[in-house]
Amino acid sequence: MTPAMSDLPALPPPSSLLLLVRLRLVVCVGLVAMAASGGVAGAQGDTPPTAAQGAAQGAAPTTSQRETQGDPPQGDALVVTAEATFLRDTPGTRGRVLGRLEQGAAVDVLDRSAGDWWRVRGGSPPREGYVHRLVLGPSSRTRPRLPPPVALPRPDDTAPPVVEPAVDVPADRAPRGTTGPGLLLFAGAGVFVPLARESFDAVGITGNPVAFSGGLEVTRIIRGLFARASVDWISETGERVFIGDAGERFGLGIPLDVTMTPIDVTAGWRFEYRDRRGRPGRLVPFVGGGAGILRYRETDPFADEADEVDERFASYHLLGGADVAISRWVGVRFEYRFRAVPDAIGSGGVSAVTGDSSLGGSTVTVGVVLGR
Repeated sequence: MTPAMSDLPALPPPSSLLLLVRLRLVVCVGLVAMAASGGVAGAQGDTPPTAAQGAAQGAAPTTSQRETQGDPPQGDALVVTAEATFLRDTPGTRGRVLGRLEQGAAVDVLDRSAGDWWRVRGGSPPREGYVHRLVLGPSSRTRPRLPPPVALPRPDDTAPPVVEPAVDVPADRAPRGTTGPGLLLFAGAGVFVPLARESFDAVGITGNPVAFSGGLEVTRIIRGLFARASVDWISETGERVFIGDAGERFGLGIPLDVTMTPIDVTAGWRFEYRDRRGRPGRLVPFVGGGAGILRYRETDPFADEADEVDERFASYHLLGGADVAISRWVGVRFEYRFRAVPDAIGSGGVSAVTGDSSLGGSTVTVGVVLGR
């Protein structure tokens, strides 16, 4: 039986039904979005970071990050930016000095694991050792250093980032002004012990004459090589004598002034060294040898110019000694010198009787050195 129209439920118009469906759909989508957003936010706010995440956030920068921050990668070439520095066998200023690197010297960075002291290879001949990082700078082979990136706080950070203060570590700089040639002025006094002892005794010069010396010395010409120009002055008064056929000595009572003036040129070697801190040593031994001219004069108040003796002879010498530094510019010099002046006497006068032939001898002097 077909139902009557009055038995069926009343339906809204088609347009009203479509509007109602759309409204419910919008409400459902909004509720789902709100639920998803709240869950994610809750998970982020309530779940602490894992240990791996914390370690990753506090881990040291990678190699590429270090390069971006300015530290040169291992194997890069740098140059010495200080006036000079030392290459040491261990990190720190207590390490033994292996060599000296001048400003502009190229080095290869081998290892940076020792903190501020980097292991490098450099010098001539090349050596491996440690230098302070503050004395090194980029060369044409390295990339320019960039400033480190600034860390921005995360939105959930409540405390400001802690910035550690920079520690001013002194660089291992070498002493200044000790690499090139040096200049020394010296003067001293001592005694002269002549080889012609019998001839000097015969004319009444029985003691050892006083010797004065002075000169100019250029040091560090090539490492320890030095060159010197000097003059000595030796003078003593005796008397003129007459020697008999049997060797008897008869004094004539006439004063006799004997003067010797050696003018020398010397070359030698100074054994300079540095202590563990790189400072110049206080004691510097030296040896040398050379040649020159010795002027010999004999005068008395009653002799004519024709009777006076004024001659020049070739002279050869060897020397050795040491300088002891008192301050940076002043030192004390101890020196021994042996001089040979062959065939200078013996052809006449007293020396022909005594058999002496050399005007040489030994000189011991103590003096003052100025310079460095």
